[in-house]
Amino acid sequence: MNQLDKLRQKCVAALSNPHLDPDVSDELRERFNTVQRRVSRLEDKDSFRRFLRSYIQDEYLKFTTTTETEDTRDKPLCHCAGAPCELQQGQLPERIKRWGSVYRPTPDPDELVLQFSETHETEVVITEARDAWYAEFAECESEFLDIILAAKKASRPELA
Repeated sequence: MNQLDKLRQKCVAALSNPHLDPDVSDELRERFNTVQRRVSRLEDKDSFRRFLRSYIQDEYLKFTTTTETEDTRDKPLCHCAGAPCELQQGQLPERIKRWGSVYRPTPDPDELVLQFSETHETEVVITEARDAWYAEFAECESEFLDIILAAKKASRPELA
């Protein structure tokens, strides 16, 4: 059982407290369900590859945007010399697209970065995507912890 599962169980226990203020309980349950849906999407079998595709496309748009906004990107997605690679064109590399079959499952994010960088050392965006992926999990953990703390604060001791 990982940290996320432990926090999820603690959330369920905190929300089952009969002394929890009913108004707060409804709000916290809604927050919990929202985070739970997000976690389910993140834990899906092929979710990192989908996340990676979306991240690369988003970063490519930021890099190719000509207007000066907060959402522009200064550095290229990859530092390849010569012809632009798939990353520089905002596309998920064909090699990564082929991962995810029964015969060739998508490796975990760390392994994917290591395997891809063996032949494509100049990539930048895949490593960034891995970091953003882990940040998504950290945000879910933080949200679960906030729900647990809010439930403890909202317990009505006079009903105990």
